[in-house]
Amino acid sequence: MAAIDTNILRRRQWIAGSLKDMFIGQMPEPAVHAGPGAIGQIGTVAASLGCRKMLVVSDSVLSGLGLVAKVERGLAAAGVDSLVFDRVEPNVPSHLVEEGLEMYKSFRCDGIVAVGGGSPMDCAKLIGACVCNPKKPLGKLAGTGFTVANRDKTLMAAYPPLIAVPTTAGTGSETSVAAVFLHDGLKKIVTDPVLVPRVAVLDPDVTLSLPKHITAATGMDALTHAVESYLSTWANARSRQYSLRAVDRIGRSLLACYHHGDDRRAREQMLWASFEAGVGFTNVSVGYVHAIAHTLGAFFGVPHGAANAAVLPHVLDFYLANGCDEAMSELAVAIGAVTPYADRNGAERRALAASFISTVRAMNDEMGIVPMISAMTTADVERVTTRALAEAHGAGGAWEVRDVGYPVPAFMTYADCEKVVRALLPGGVGSEGIKSKI
Repeated sequence: MAAIDTNILRRRQWIAGSLKDMFIGQMPEPAVHAGPGAIGQIGTVAASLGCRKMLVVSDSVLSGLGLVAKVERGLAAAGVDSLVFDRVEPNVPSHLVEEGLEMYKSFRCDGIVAVGGGSPMDCAKLIGACVCNPKKPLGKLAGTGFTVANRDKTLMAAYPPLIAVPTTAGTGSETSVAAVFLHDGLKKIVTDPVLVPRVAVLDPDVTLSLPKHITAATGMDALTHAVESYLSTWANARSRQYSLRAVDRIGRSLLACYHHGDDRRAREQMLWASFEAGVGFTNVSVGYVHAIAHTLGAFFGVPHGAANAAVLPHVLDFYLANGCDEAMSELAVAIGAVTPYADRNGAERRALAASFISTVRAMNDEMGIVPMISAMTTADVERVTTRALAEAHGAGGAWEVRDVGYPVPAFMTYADCEKVVRALLPGGVGSEGIKSKI
């Protein structure tokens, strides 16, 4: 394998981060309505945005559980009409976006409500993108940067008000600038700050019935967002504050949600954690955990949260071995692994960082998250490693900033990444040198 030139990677990350700070700055952040029963305020929220006819985007499962009907009743109570589009599927195919768009136009809607996890929110954002920029077909909107409104004030004003009602605590889609869809069999991404919802409604009541495995996977997804954004070389004081607050909430609430699903306070704390971690990664990106997890999802269909949970401790092992102990010791304090008064000098700081990794592993174990990828074999290791590094490191030369990859705190070689991937094999040896639990 060709050697990885870390000087080029570091230079590109620095240039991209500097340009981001100068020309983009902070991403927009949704207003928040939170608390038990907050979904009942949705009509008032919609009316305050000037909406009179809303397209409610969701899926058949949530519709069958009655959550969509609650949204309809809330809208009707404020005199806002609604039309339901509940045909969303995971990995949203482009034809469903087009169907939703036709419903939006035929009903003459002036706003959108997204009810669900990542897929309904992606679909709702994409419908809005097509409303905003009707001259471009959906496939042409794909790309990184400002691909929808392109900072055009007229197009930005044409993006319909979007209200997000997350029904899981983990994806952070209610804060993000991106939406993913399938087009001609390929996964495409649309990115533009205009996609960020105007309002997020964080109602713990809609998450009370989440199954344990969904609670676990989405919660660890939120933790991964918080950790990777905190360790990002683009991180700033504001993003770090959001990331640390999310880690603190997760440390206090995720296991409570897992063992006591009807704990409203813990459920609300996890919704806030997902939101805050989402603000963190939306502003300063993610890292190797996501690069590897995305690859595992693409090749083996591993759910994203479960993949993040399995990969996270192994990547943290790499970071600890490569000088990231100070930041990781701060994460240890935030998650509650040690007291805020613990000594953080020298070897003690390294021990604190190690305790954070141990806490992550213990949380995975307690929630029954499988630490290996059952469908992966040794024959897959090379392609998984190669694709993950391509995503993490981006493409182009030293001055190419269109695809810079992720702003990671330490760069992996091919051998480093391969070691992490091998640790995920069934019966493999974990990257910390201890046989993974099966």
